[in-house]
Amino acid sequence: MKKIVLFLLITAVILTGNTLSVNAEEAKQENLPDSEIVEEFDVFNTDITEEIPDIQARSRITYKVTKLSRTSEIGAYTGQSVSGDPGVTLSLSQMKSTSFSASSNVAWNVKGKAQATLGFNFTKSYTIGHSGSRKVPNTYNGRKVKRAELKAYRLYDKHTFKVTWTSIHVRKPQYYGTYWAKKPSGYHYKMVYYYK
Repeated sequence: MKKIVLFLLITAVILTGNTLSVNAEEAKQENLPDSEIVEEFDVFNTDITEEIPDIQARSRITYKVTKLSRTSEIGAYTGQSVSGDPGVTLSLSQMKSTSFSASSNVAWNVKGKAQATLGFNFTKSYTIGHSGSRKVPNTYNGRKVKRAELKAYRLYDKHTFKVTWTSIHVRKPQYYGTYWAKKPSGYHYKMVYYYK
């Protein structure tokens, strides 16, 4: 009799443990997001080249621009995206080329010198196309993919630089200011997977 009771008790514990395990797994699945960003990548435009003449202001002051740093900066969402179902290859060229402008906070009287040093016009608009592709998988991290979407964001090269000045009366370089200038360089893409 004791063996039967012990057998029934062990069976009950095993069944209860399995039920708790199944319930925990279901609760874990319920807490997963319906979508997530699974990849981010940059595609740079290599077609942009231009020469800026070195224009000095008509004064006895000479400005010098010293490059400090160059970083990538992600800008605003372009409003463009491409999406598809599992098995489909998403082509970035399905999105239209867009134009966006360079910008800077440089003082007007040293703008010409800074543009010549950095090699681009601080107010010019650049048209940049999309290129590349990504294939949509059927599953990702054990979850079934319903569809994927690639979103395009503007991408800039951000230059930080220092300006100093000298004159016929002041030989030692004097600090004038630190500025930045941003040039469109391509697109930053975010791949979003939506799950079933």
